Amino acid sequence: MVKDQGLAFPSVCEAPNDVREGVRDTAGVNSVGGAMLGELVIAVFTAAERLVLDWTIFWLPLYYEGKLLFVVWLWHSHTQGAQYLYSKVLLPLLNKYEGPIDDSIAEAQTWLMDNFWQYARRKAGWQTATQQTAVSESG
Repeated sequence: MVKDQGLAFPSVCEAPNDVREGVRDTAGVNSVGGAMLGELVIAVFTAAERLVLDWTIFWLPLYYEGKLLFVVWLWHSHTQGAQYLYSKVLLPLLNKYEGPIDDSIAEAQTWLMDNFWQYARRKAGWQTATQQTAVSESG
């Protein structure tokens, strides 16, 4: 339910503001605003939740209620929790590790493309062998 609220709430409440005001401001490409900012922060929260929180502190009383309140705090227009977390925590962290993140993405892209082409060659070889077998059996 928390994830559903986190995904549905920003698209209903903040998407019209993004259209009126524009998602990017004059700061450039790296600026994030509106619903995109909320989605970025909730994505980081969801990853942290799955990797750490649900394994360590799920047993605390009112954990799930607190999680729901946190998501509401992130997207409520008066608190601007997502903006605060992005500017104070996430942006400095991304700037600090920008090089290693870019290197990891490039490495993953290379690995995926290599594996894709290996799979495509194997698949093409299998199809060719299957077609040859079918032709020889029908003849």
